[in-house]
Amino acid sequence: MEPILLVQVLQASIAPCVLISAFGLLLLSLTNRLGRSVDRIRHLCREAADAPAGEMEDIERQVRVLYRRCRYMRSSVGLCLMGIFGIGMLMLLLFAEAVAQVRVVFVPEALFSASMIFLLGSLVFFFLEVRLTLEALRAEVQHRMGQDPGE
Repeated sequence: MEPILLVQVLQASIAPCVLISAFGLLLLSLTNRLGRSVDRIRHLCREAADAPAGEMEDIERQVRVLYRRCRYMRSSVGLCLMGIFGIGMLMLLLFAEAVAQVRVVFVPEALFSASMIFLLGSLVFFFLEVRLTLEALRAEVQHRMGQDPGE
């Protein structure tokens, strides 16, 4: 491969590399949030064993909300990983096209578009999880303090 061609391939790979970084930061945030939710569910399950009957309903409600949040995060993580896979395949295809000097029609564009759709889908589930977190916090404050925190 000629050096000038290698430079062109590397230049074409810069945008996908930036996307992998963006996906990675989103994935880091999601896995941290998922880990905290899982730990909280485990803590609540241990707490439920010794809880009085009056608190069991509240603990069960919290576990249901946390589990729903975990499902949203699982969907978001899955879409994020699919996006990273798509970008990785795109970079591999760009390099293979340069080395073999063969043009694969519409595949790079389709991989890039699919990766962007996966990113947007991941962000939608992330937004739903954050929204659910705030709803659960509002319910908790209302239950414990008897007032709406939004007032």
